[in-house]
Amino acid sequence: MAYGQSAVRQEGGKRILVIDLRGAPYGADIALYEQAMRDVVEKLMEVDADEVVLSEYYERIYDAEQTRWLKEIADVITRFEIDAVWSPSHIGKTSDSRLLAQRHDAILTILNMTHGDPFKAYLMLLREIKGEVAKLPVLGPEAQDDEKVYLGTLQYMREHFEKLGLIQKMKAYLSQLGEIPAGRTIYHSFFEVAIKPSFIGSRIFFTGAEGLELVDQYEVLGSRVYIYKHPDKIEYLYFINPPEYALPPEKYFLLEKTKEVVAAHRPEHVEFMNIAQARKYFKKIYVATIADLAMKNRIDLSVEEKEELATIVSRYTIGYGILELFLSDKQLTDVYIDSPLGEKPIYVVHSKYGQCQSNVIFSEEEARSVVSRFRALSGRPFDEAHPVLDFDLPDLQTRIAVIGKPLALDGIAFALRLHKDTPWTLPQFVDVNMFDAFAAGLLSYYVDA
Repeated sequence: MAYGQSAVRQEGGKRILVIDLRGAPYGADIALYEQAMRDVVEKLMEVDADEVVLSEYYERIYDAEQTRWLKEIADVITRFEIDAVWSPSHIGKTSDSRLLAQRHDAILTILNMTHGDPFKAYLMLLREIKGEVAKLPVLGPEAQDDEKVYLGTLQYMREHFEKLGLIQKMKAYLSQLGEIPAGRTIYHSFFEVAIKPSFIGSRIFFTGAEGLELVDQYEVLGSRVYIYKHPDKIEYLYFINPPEYALPPEKYFLLEKTKEVVAAHRPEHVEFMNIAQARKYFKKIYVATIADLAMKNRIDLSVEEKEELATIVSRYTIGYGILELFLSDKQLTDVYIDSPLGEKPIYVVHSKYGQCQSNVIFSEEEARSVVSRFRALSGRPFDEAHPVLDFDLPDLQTRIAVIGKPLALDGIAFALRLHKDTPWTLPQFVDVNMFDAFAAGLLSYYVDA
């Protein structure tokens, strides 16, 4: 998509409105930029959506509640436009064209402001009502009748404004705060969003970690893994924090441009079924491309930083995306991704902590990409006539099982079993309570005998 274009995609039973703001003169942030909110509200006047994503080099994901607030704003604007609240019959009985023009302009100004700053529009509406009410006592009967028509329209607009979920939340917030924040500061309290790199299909969330007990942490392929204990849950939480989530904007720019540059590259003498060879070849291409783009755009990178960026690009092009991090964690034994995709987090079985819920929600988009790669590697079909794809993934020592429709009614599901690098030993069986020390000793005696 190009700047300003939008699309509604289905994912996990949700309609997600994606608006491309790359190249926009303002940022992809509703809380910070009036024009960004205006873009979203005007799109929601045309389409229905459960979530909104503003795409730049980052993607800002506005959840169902935030999207509902924005949709309500879009709906109330549509209602005002249908009612033509600025028409002469709604703004007075007078024939004074100058007075009618003032009222007409006031309503249109409020209506236009509602697109990008509904809170400011609401305050403008309240001031307009207050000013008009103050005029009533000094007006004659005929002028009062005229004024009441205009006030009726303003009160009608106020009633609809005060039914908006966002305005209700803001009023409750301001009653506690005791003052009105300057500018768009108030929006930051209501439009905190999940942010992810735009080239990653899946979502990773880190919310709620403050109230959890950290019990373990370690590193996998440069990504930090945190094991948390929830005070109200039996199962542990497996949070992974890939390095691509902490890159500065200029590095995201390089990643996006590198993907664009090499997307059409098709080497003639590389055997793509040989994963190790393909990775080695493409990583060289990515390092060279990143170095060239960095030089052209005057971005200083060390050799290590170029290698790191090339590794990330490789993971999301010729690799297995975010799934690769899970399958590279040798402390995991199983990875489960249930359907419908895009709704449920990935679950893992940890050799030390048992079943854990991860902080990653695997997307349909990334699933299609991974399944396509699995089909190519296995040489096996995967469709409704062949709804099971089962094979070994040698480079990550994993047994892959993918199930699709009609066996999985809600769509594709994955069950991934990681092979152990070394054979099990009797002490290891004892450690995981498969049997006790006496049984291990007895079994060892029989084997030796």
